[in-house]
Amino acid sequence: MPKLDKDIHELGIKTLKSEEDLRSKLLMPFLKSIGHQDSDLILEKNFTIKLGRDNKQVKYESKGGRLDILCRVGETNLFVVEVKKPNKKISKYDEEQGVSYARLLNNNIAPFVVITNGSTVKIIDSITRKELTGTKIHEESSYWKNGMKISGEDIWIRFKGLESFISFSPDNLKSFCVKQVESRIKNIAGDSIEDQTKYIESLYVRRVEAVHEFESFLSSNDRFFAIIGDSGVGKSNLICDLVNLQLSKNFTLFFNGSVVAESPSQLICNDLNLVFSEQMNTEKVFKYLNELGERIDKKVIIFIDALDEYMHESINTIFSELALKCKDLNYLKFCVSCKSELWKDFLYINNDKSYLFNEIYSESNNNLDDKPGYHLKNFNKHELNEAIKKYKAEYSLKGEISKDILSHLSNGFYLRAFSEVFKEKRVPKSIINSSLLESFILKKLESLPNSSKGTLINYLSEIGKCFFKEDVDYPLGISTKVIRYHLNLPPSQDLPSELFTHNILIRNSFKLDDRINFYFSKMRDYIIAYHSYRLDKLDEVEFRESIDTLLNNRFGQSAVYFYSQNCNKQQHLDWLFELVNFKYLSFVNQYDIYLEEYFKPIKNKFKPHTNNRIGILLPPKESNSLTSYALYPAGDLDLPTIVHTPLMTDTNEDTNFEKLIGKFRINSITYIDSIILNNEPKQAARRFIEDNFKEIINNQFLNFRNSKWLLIEEFIHLYYFMVIEKSKSSSLLPNYESLYPINVEEVKNYSASDPYLSKIFSLSELILDLDIKVLDKHYLPKPDYKKDRLNEEMSKRDFDEKFIKNKIEASYSKESAKLYVEKFLTMVDESIKTVLDSSIPKLASNLTCYEKFPNKYYVRLKNDRITSISLAESSSSKTEIEFIDYKKFSHEEERDKGFYYTFGASFSSLVKDVYSDYSHNKQHKFFMLKNWVFRIIKTSTDDFKNWDVDW
Repeated sequence: MPKLDKDIHELGIKTLKSEEDLRSKLLMPFLKSIGHQDSDLILEKNFTIKLGRDNKQVKYESKGGRLDILCRVGETNLFVVEVKKPNKKISKYDEEQGVSYARLLNNNIAPFVVITNGSTVKIIDSITRKELTGTKIHEESSYWKNGMKISGEDIWIRFKGLESFISFSPDNLKSFCVKQVESRIKNIAGDSIEDQTKYIESLYVRRVEAVHEFESFLSSNDRFFAIIGDSGVGKSNLICDLVNLQLSKNFTLFFNGSVVAESPSQLICNDLNLVFSEQMNTEKVFKYLNELGERIDKKVIIFIDALDEYMHESINTIFSELALKCKDLNYLKFCVSCKSELWKDFLYINNDKSYLFNEIYSESNNNLDDKPGYHLKNFNKHELNEAIKKYKAEYSLKGEISKDILSHLSNGFYLRAFSEVFKEKRVPKSIINSSLLESFILKKLESLPNSSKGTLINYLSEIGKCFFKEDVDYPLGISTKVIRYHLNLPPSQDLPSELFTHNILIRNSFKLDDRINFYFSKMRDYIIAYHSYRLDKLDEVEFRESIDTLLNNRFGQSAVYFYSQNCNKQQHLDWLFELVNFKYLSFVNQYDIYLEEYFKPIKNKFKPHTNNRIGILLPPKESNSLTSYALYPAGDLDLPTIVHTPLMTDTNEDTNFEKLIGKFRINSITYIDSIILNNEPKQAARRFIEDNFKEIINNQFLNFRNSKWLLIEEFIHLYYFMVIEKSKSSSLLPNYESLYPINVEEVKNYSASDPYLSKIFSLSELILDLDIKVLDKHYLPKPDYKKDRLNEEMSKRDFDEKFIKNKIEASYSKESAKLYVEKFLTMVDESIKTVLDSSIPKLASNLTCYEKFPNKYYVRLKNDRITSISLAESSSSKTEIEFIDYKKFSHEEERDKGFYYTFGASFSSLVKDVYSDYSHNKQHKFFMLKNWVFRIIKTSTDDFKNWDVDW
């Protein structure tokens, strides 16, 4: 740029003492001299760049500060001028900073960046990041010559600009994230109690334990932190607090599940549409985000509140797949919230653990093994005291709050409802929850005319009755179609919007259609009990009939429980106590009979895990807690079948549970059980057994003490990893040659006195009982090739070395692999029969895999690689294995041949589990015979309801 150099020389560098001097005395006159108007030159520190769906003012600062100039013609960006202190050396950092800004400008990427310190001028191509040194820079820029169009590369270039932009200063990072969060969080976060939002900072009491657990999660290898809890405990509030804490620390994004329908990757594309294209697939979106986190050395945290209210019919499947795709992205973290009763739908899909299950942070004290996550509870004593101070001040509550009322206010929703009802009033000495909820609903609707209030209450009453019509889904609610039909609403009329805007009703679109539920379950219980069925107004006959109806589903059972807690009619409570006790006692007697008759060998695998008589604990009449129970081993303790004892206390539920464990050896307390309450005893017992039996199979708890191959498999790998190879170094496959021969008697004696080896000791005894004293060789063919030959085999077979399963397959010659498959499936078939014979001898014939024994296994191959395995009845008296081309049979031919199960498979899936997370017990990766045996048995039990049993 010769003319600028000449102007610098004529002006004299010594007269330019600051950035302002450079700008006003040199650069502005120069730019005007080459034809630019004042309107073309933007002079400020705050520039408009496009972040998400809107144009945002973002302060773009460098170390030491500077004044910048953006030169435009009309709406087209031409170049950015970066002004440095006179004689300050221009660094690579300065160049990169200017380029990142040019790439993020609204409308188009500015093709050039000019950087000067008064004595030196550099011109940088903002696309290639190279310095342009010629006299015709427009000819050196491909971007300029192409009319400033980049097509597909545009997204990548802008993304790299974003990386640089937010890495330059904490303020840039925070500014970027604040804008996205502000636009998404406003529906649930407000500044004052007048905003009627869930989260109000002045009222919020920090859940210190939860924050500590979240910080631990950020340092862990887990990808998902799940906040699980009942309605009203403060899940949304906690997420809002965590978002605020992370805004200036990490790259933070927030989404409210109750108002979005797009997948998480689509939402991110929408909010970061300058750097992400809507056409990008999920994998690439999150890969880019992970690269961003790595570049700025920050976690990328995506917060999603109300996952269970997400308006997408397959959101549980989407998140399962998301967990799988993000498993190895170390800088990516998710934090989600979900109601307790719906969390299982995300952890299990078709009764199998979803991919999400293993990615949930599960180290907290509040974690449950079968439902991992941070289970948020009501306020503890300290939190409640702090909350009371804040609410009294904000709502001007007058007088002291009694202990009787305090016991109800530990739930955040109740505290909010109580405060709104008694705002600027003197608080009462006591209150019944039903009265509080009635007052709260009326308070919500107080701005409406009295006639409208009555109409809306009538709507709620009728909607409450709809919970006992057809097409009710617990816990999602009632189909909108059912409500419209029941209320006789014309097509042009919708439900009153006030019921939704005042947080009384909520829409759920989690599955296939639109459903309506109450925002807070206690509000639903109150409406059903006191308005829909008017239980407090009924005589004995009417009351018993209504209770029978209500107990037919879980919504009604919940309403009955609520009524029992608030009822002031002792006669009603006596009738309830009598009815509920009869149902539970009849159930437990029938349950015990069925287990003794049909499941005797594995009775102790069913709740409450005893081989003796089963009993039930129920609350005493005076507790009014009529729908909770716990099964316990009555025969072991020589106690009656039914015992009445407090199952929970208002003061310390956990302490009371510990006492019950010690006294009655219970495993858990169930507060409402629809299986027992809305079925006849025989049907209830059968359904309870079905649920328990499926859980037993999922956990692989059937007896295999007589199964030679399953015992040997577990023994070998426990012995290898716990005795022979104790180091944590993970080789592809165990070095089986180092194991044999194994003297089982010696191993038994060696492990007898070491508690750490107790499992090996037990297995040794069982193997000796089968008259096996020495194991001379491995029970399956061993790998042919070691590490030095493996790469050669991978190349020869054209296998992608990124996948472990390919390395496993390449470890075996084709001959050995074929022999391995034949022996493996023969052992599986034999083991299925021995496991079922020793576990459910009277019922085994109901399982297809047992009824057809011995089975024939068709192993489908594509290019000599296994794609699937199908089962059919063997035509001989022994197990058969046949290898076939994957296209050999049509569906009709498969049916004719009696194919009854087909499983996706690969060779590696018979050798090692490469997908599940067994970080603490890596020997489990090799229990593949066991995995396949239970996989086939599990599929055979899917039709449990149709078993030929005289129940």
